[in-house]
Amino acid sequence: MSDSIGSLIDKLITNNTKLWFVQGKVHQAAQSGQGLDADTVAKLHALNLQRNALIAEIDEAIAKALSSGEVVAEPRIKLTD
Repeated sequence: MSDSIGSLIDKLITNNTKLWFVQGKVHQAAQSGQGLDADTVAKLHALNLQRNALIAEIDEAIAKALSSGEVVAEPRIKLTD
């Protein structure tokens, strides 16, 4: 686990956004009475697996930080002067 908690959460946000769009396709297919294509089902499955893995990794990172008492702070990037 080399990612910080912040970067893991960023990855989870990206994953959840992709998952939201794929779930939109699922809802559209259900409303129109069409079946789902194999590609959409595969994407949905893969995104859910990634989401679960990221959540587990975040949980592990938080537990490790709490048990050690150390949290690695990332440098903040200032976008304005």
